[in-house]
Amino acid sequence: MTKDFVASFPPKVGEYSYHDSRLSDNDRLLRQPYALVQVVGLGQCGCHYSLPVERAPERYITCHGIIDSIDSLQNMQQDAYHYFTS
Repeated sequence: MTKDFVASFPPKVGEYSYHDSRLSDNDRLLRQPYALVQVVGLGQCGCHYSLPVERAPERYITCHGIIDSIDSLQNMQQDAYHYFTS
């Protein structure tokens, strides 16, 4: 049985940080919200969303590890925020 999880943005401390390279293309990066987070044992990295579990590797998606703290939120226009939370 497969269990689905809802991605969190802004990301949550204690969850796994995920970066989706498809959202980092030059033109799209200007529109997509992301967070700069501190990951246990890694340091600062970009995060497009977090999940409470570590998922199997997928093309374009990197799991950096568990979020220790959130440094900043970027590109938080109202419409972009709703894209991730609705």
